[in-house]
Amino acid sequence: MILRNSELISPPVWADLARTDHLARIKLDLFATSENLKTYGIVLKNGLKLLLYDEDLDDDWLIDDVIAVAIVSWAHPGLWVAEVQGGVFKHVSDLRQEEQAAYRRFRPQIGTPLS
Repeated sequence: MILRNSELISPPVWADLARTDHLARIKLDLFATSENLKTYGIVLKNGLKLLLYDEDLDDDWLIDDVIAVAIVSWAHPGLWVAEVQGGVFKHVSDLRQEEQAAYRRFRPQIGTPLS
């Protein structure tokens, strides 16, 4: 579930979902992730719940982000990480219509051809 009171739990924050530490937690230290967090005014803290995404394409080459709900924690000096809840990753196209609509407010390019 990516909604809370009909709103996304957080704006979608880009992260390289394949870039993990030895405990399979997603590292949040890339420049693009930091810039995305700044854009939305998000300050990382232990226990913060984030909606993370990484770009992907469907079989027809239409944009269909992979998303995950994750809990943020401080791993060691200089490194924030996020543990995906239940290890569940989904494509936006797999979400309910209501969730897709809320997500598209931030990422309107979903379902469009890669340009």
